[in-house]
Amino acid sequence: MKKIKVILLFAFVAILCVSCSKDDDGSKSNTPEGVPTGEVVAVSQRSLVLTGFDDANMGKSLNNTQKWWLYDYGEIISDCDEYSQDLDEDIYIGFLPDGELKYLDMDGNHLYSRTWAWGPGQNSVTLDGNTMVQYEFTALNEDEIIYYSSTDLFDCNITTYEKLHEPYYE
Repeated sequence: MKKIKVILLFAFVAILCVSCSKDDDGSKSNTPEGVPTGEVVAVSQRSLVLTGFDDANMGKSLNNTQKWWLYDYGEIISDCDEYSQDLDEDIYIGFLPDGELKYLDMDGNHLYSRTWAWGPGQNSVTLDGNTMVQYEFTALNEDEIIYYSSTDLFDCNITTYEKLHEPYYE
């Protein structure tokens, strides 16, 4: 009986160690090569940082306004050269707390909308209900957002990342 208790205790400790080793602190251990990284705030702050509205306080905003992010740059990185390219847009992006993702031109005119939702553990977002593609955060803080997704196309691995910065409220 004592052996069984020791084995069960060992198994419990092993499971506990494995489950705690994968945390939600924005760990960059699986970030693909070439994707920039930065600080990822605690889960409790992620909605406020991304949208300007705090889920923990029933969707209240610090400024009672939407947070908008300026598109800085992005890149498609592939082991097949024909897919690799730099991405450059002159747009603002707003993650609205109701799940709408709005794109505005530099004059503030609406270009188009999509939908977004948090992925597991608020480490990622999904777009337009497609849970097969997760956009993982490598930076999510008051100054910048960096997210990426990776996929395989034929014999090519393709990683796309985008960086947003210079947030403002409106």
